[in-house]
Amino acid sequence: MQLIRNITKSELFKNVLTLSTGTVIAQIIPVALQLILRRIFEPEIFGAFAVYLSIFGIVSIIYTLRYEFAIINPKSDNDAYALLYLITLISVFWLILSYLIIYFFKNEIILYLEFPLKYYNWLYFIPVASASFAIYQGIQYWLVRKKKFKSVSVNKISRRFSEGTLQLILGLSAKKTGLVFGHFLGLLANIISGIIQIKRTKFVPGKIKISSLLRLMKVYKNYAINTLPTILGTVALLLPVIVVNKFYNENITGQYDLTRTVLATPAVFLAISISQVYLQRISEKFNNKKSIFKDMLYIFGILLILSLSGSLFIIFWGEEILSFLFGNKWTQAGQFAELLIYKYALEFVISPLSIVFIALNRITINSIWQIIYFVLICGILFFDFMEISQFFKYYIFLEVVAYSIYLVLIVRTIYKYETSI
Repeated sequence: MQLIRNITKSELFKNVLTLSTGTVIAQIIPVALQLILRRIFEPEIFGAFAVYLSIFGIVSIIYTLRYEFAIINPKSDNDAYALLYLITLISVFWLILSYLIIYFFKNEIILYLEFPLKYYNWLYFIPVASASFAIYQGIQYWLVRKKKFKSVSVNKISRRFSEGTLQLILGLSAKKTGLVFGHFLGLLANIISGIIQIKRTKFVPGKIKISSLLRLMKVYKNYAINTLPTILGTVALLLPVIVVNKFYNENITGQYDLTRTVLATPAVFLAISISQVYLQRISEKFNNKKSIFKDMLYIFGILLILSLSGSLFIIFWGEEILSFLFGNKWTQAGQFAELLIYKYALEFVISPLSIVFIALNRITINSIWQIIYFVLICGILFFDFMEISQFFKYYIFLEVVAYSIYLVLIVRTIYKYETSI
């Protein structure tokens, strides 16, 4: 009992609880609205939207060049704020360049990705959505730096509420663009809420000079160098959606998208929230040359318990649960969930622990794994002759191999640090 009381009174537990609570609430909103949206929109529309989100997820990475993670590190708040300013400048540059690329190569993009022609206008939302997301990422890590975890939670809730509400209103108005408009509005709400929260930190930045920006770009160049491996890792993460759309059809892609929404989205955002607290904690201990082993073990335990408790329901009753919640036309999504839960459960436990690579400035190791992950997952490009359930079984096997390697690298990195202090 004393151990439990000590854990619940710890700063780490309180920060994890604050950020996780906000994340859970933020995810309950869209998942609850999905109960209605999945009855309004047909699976093929969700299939096209899943492809849109996959492209957005890949493109948005280059809009920050990963400098948002560096905001945690500087001892000076002025340097941290300069990094936030740098991210804004970089995102504006990519915004302009992206529109030029779409303008001149729109047909080639549609043809290569087999993006549904009737939804081609959605491509024009990707650059501005990516820029909005990039700016907010910078704001979010500034708030994490200042330990304003409650503010981060409020921002997550405001985004999901705005996004889901507009999607529902436009969906009821028979607007097929409702999903994309809602997604974009949620990102704008994120920025507005973030700006309000960042002003409450009562920090007044000094004058930002170009020389300071160049200096910081050089100091934290490893984050920018990590952009390409990160893109490869993200492509590997989102590639299955594009491949399923290419090999099968929009209906199956829509079914798979619901599976991802139910299994991956809440899990990923909860894992990210935990890792953000973890990042701040480990970075602080790294700067003071303190042990991080107990923190790693503590976070691993939390993630493992959450993963096991949630997975059992899907393993035994996934098809029944999704069919009951979303309607009989989504039965196949439940079948997919019973297969894919093993992949998402493993990812949920291991991914947040990888934040040690950033906290301990071991970005290169993480980059190596992302390249390995990309190469492994590209193996699904050779599975086009398979029935869909068999396709997913091979895909799960590749994921298990990749994340087993990831765990070994994480443990090895922590062990080396512990022996060095």
